[in-house]
Amino acid sequence: MLCDFCGQNAATVHITRQMAGKENPVHFYEACSKAEGKGDRSGFSLIKLLESRCKLGQSGG
Repeated sequence: MLCDFCGQNAATVHITRQMAGKENPVHFYEACSKAEGKGDRSGFSLIKLLESRCKLGQSGG
């Protein structure tokens, strides 16, 4: 499974979000998740993660 951010590397960070009763998995390569601040548990922001995924979905990515 490829990273949802870069689309090139194998995803190693997997998060499932639930919205409107649907599960939406999000998959990131570790380096991409760290670059975006998603893999650092001390500074992890689920809100930022979901906002970035919503923006990608709206742009067709």
